[in-house]
Amino acid sequence: MRMSRLRKADILYIKRRVLLSILVVALSVSIWLPMFAVKMTNHHYREISDGQCNVSLLLPSNRPITALISDECSGGEWMRYLLEMATGVYTGSTEHNKDIFNNGFLGEMEDWNSGTTLLVHKRNQDMEEDNHFDAVVLVIRNPYSVLLCERTREVTGQFTDLASADDIMKRDSETEQDWNEFVTWHVTRWQDTMTSSLTVETSLLVVRYEDLEEDAEREILRIMQFLNTTVDEERLQCLWENVENRNINRFDAPEVMKMYSDELREIVDKNIQSVSAILESIGSDPVKIITH
Repeated sequence: MRMSRLRKADILYIKRRVLLSILVVALSVSIWLPMFAVKMTNHHYREISDGQCNVSLLLPSNRPITALISDECSGGEWMRYLLEMATGVYTGSTEHNKDIFNNGFLGEMEDWNSGTTLLVHKRNQDMEEDNHFDAVVLVIRNPYSVLLCERTREVTGQFTDLASADDIMKRDSETEQDWNEFVTWHVTRWQDTMTSSLTVETSLLVVRYEDLEEDAEREILRIMQFLNTTVDEERLQCLWENVENRNINRFDAPEVMKMYSDELREIVDKNIQSVSAILESIGSDPVKIITH
């Protein structure tokens, strides 16, 4: 009789443990399944469907790898978004930025050399690394706008609306740079990035941010032709519907230029002239001018 009671107690204990285990597993699945699904996207190339405008990764291959090179505030992410809408293929990056990934660029965390993305976004000016790519799409924006955009983001945390003159001019608490120091350092970096990218030994396409603003469809089609990507008229409808579906910064020329003293304009213009000379030497138009 005693053994029988022990067995019943054991059975009851086992049932409780099994029920508890089931609850734990169910809770774990509810927490980890979304993360697992994203990870599976990277390895099984599941399409992320949004009606006609679905976007997916490509199967791994040894296809040519094209770099999309842009400086900060030069429309790199906007261009990636438009290309994804126009082609249905995710773009990648050398940076593997989790914030960008979480913002919907699901190719961001892919191995940039795997061939699973349309092209690979990068921002640094390492010319030796640029030559590891089979082709380069370089986005150029007039540095007067680039610098103001970067400074606005630095002092306000956003970049779609121009910061006040007081915020732009004052010494930043984190970088300890005032506006003059910021311009002098950053315009040199801009010039280095453009120069190194323009002198790569691979196939090169230059795209101007200002042209993208003026006619995004025309410029996206230029890039698709450069990438030897098939143009699908139905797919282009996704581009037309989403061409304005990203926050970009548009600053009026008078707003931009009034932030620069004559001394700063001389520094910036010198760097623009240097880059424009290289552009003209390869048969391309100079840097787009902002009316003074």
